Amino acid sequence: MSTETLFSLPLPSGFGVAINLETGECKKQVGPEQYEQDGIDLLMNSFALRRAAGKLLSPFRKTLSNGQDVPAYRTVRCGCYMHSKIRGVELWKTPDAPRAHFGGLVTCGSQWLCAVCSMKIALSRRGEAQLAVQTLGEQGGVCGLLTLTIPHQAEQSFDSVLGSIKRLYERWSTGGNSTAMRKRWPQLGFIRAVEVTRGIHGWHPHFHIVLFFSQPVLWADVHEDFYSRWAAVAKKEFGWFLPRASLDLRGHADAATYVSKWSLEDEITMAHVKRGRGQSLTPFELLSSYMNGDSQSGRDWREFAKGVCKFDGERIKSTARLTWSKGLKKQLGITDLTDEQIADAQDKRAHLLGTLTFDQWQKVLAQELDVRPALLTLAIQGTFEDVLNFVNKLPAPRAST
Repeated sequence: MSTETLFSLPLPSGFGVAINLETGECKKQVGPEQYEQDGIDLLMNSFALRRAAGKLLSPFRKTLSNGQDVPAYRTVRCGCYMHSKIRGVELWKTPDAPRAHFGGLVTCGSQWLCAVCSMKIALSRRGEAQLAVQTLGEQGGVCGLLTLTIPHQAEQSFDSVLGSIKRLYERWSTGGNSTAMRKRWPQLGFIRAVEVTRGIHGWHPHFHIVLFFSQPVLWADVHEDFYSRWAAVAKKEFGWFLPRASLDLRGHADAATYVSKWSLEDEITMAHVKRGRGQSLTPFELLSSYMNGDSQSGRDWREFAKGVCKFDGERIKSTARLTWSKGLKKQLGITDLTDEQIADAQDKRAHLLGTLTFDQWQKVLAQELDVRPALLTLAIQGTFEDVLNFVNKLPAPRAST
């Protein structure tokens, strides 16, 4: 049985950080041999998931117009590549809050592939959705939660199943019959989320849609109307006889509850303690399983990544994870920001602690263990001098052979 190796960092009196060099777990030290598991280990896990994603995506390359060979997926470069060697990597700290972040680094802004960016984006999108639901209620409207699923088999590829539900949804939501259906149940718009799991029956992409109605509706009647069309289109397009469970519509309370939990936080940060292999896993749980040595999970995740963010040799075309209907944000007074803008945004309350040079950052990245979360933790709990002391004590990068 291996003994736990902890590397303790000297910090101002009363607190410290301990890093398990074998597992990468990072804990706050609150006393002699006493450690508190707060958000530090969760931060470590999201960084580890991003690193695993980068490893799986690194074989995909593209050539720029200047002939330079670079990773095709920005997630490989996210949180690693610097915008400027001269500018360096900045460390920013938010006063009176346990937060710190890096500046001067490439961000990918991918909700699908990057656990770090996805966390930030999901939390922002949840806030937007909560504001939308609240504003709608103040205007006298109601919202409903619509869930759409389709049949799928274990042997089907992710591409095939995702393509089928996207095609069915497009046919269901367009055309004369769809227009007539919307007139019967006037809507201001919708927010559509695409969610994916993989289990013993294969890939299971499905849609959760928050519908915004301008006035109260009879949910049972709307459900019957929606299901009749969903089943009819499925029969016409694919020859499927869909059960009633393939379309579920619930009233305001369920929609509001879903929106209040509309975050990938648990899926990203707690993936290492959630369900075991063999049950339905989210993409980030597949990544976690891959990190724990399951190579099949890695192959499954790569299939998912290639399907949801397609690379044609020149560019990436991504399936939108979250889609607002045209004009809905404007009607409800919500600022429209892209995922990339959210991922790259800095806390306006934060102040600059200091800047790491190009050489210092290369030393950080060269470590076998991802120590970037430790830098953020040190920035939160201590000073920039503590950060520099930590970086200076890191082992020198091993020379390549």
